[in-house]
Amino acid sequence: RCIFSSDQEYAFQVVRGDSDKLLIYFQGGGICWDQLSTTTLHPTPCHTSLRPQPGSGIFDRQRPENPFRHFTVLHIQHCSGDMHIGDVRRWYTDLSGSPV
Repeated sequence: RCIFSSDQEYAFQVVRGDSDKLLIYFQGGGICWDQLSTTTLHPTPCHTSLRPQPGSGIFDRQRPENPFRHFTVLHIQHCSGDMHIGDVRRWYTDLSGSPV
């Protein structure tokens, strides 16, 4: 769940490729530790909304030298501010002061 989202669902992206090759990719996104770090610091030290991965680097399927171009990619998107290791529920307010 993204920090400023009321949606309780978790989202990830699958980029289909060969069924016998799997790459699990944890998107970078930084870390936020409290409301101050998510709403006051600019730029914020973490992503607070989902961002699709651009088609470059290991996601560039057209580049022959990309060793992962034929892999199925499970893209674990990051917008929770916990660097993929958090297990705490914390309630925040959005920029207008409404609880999320």
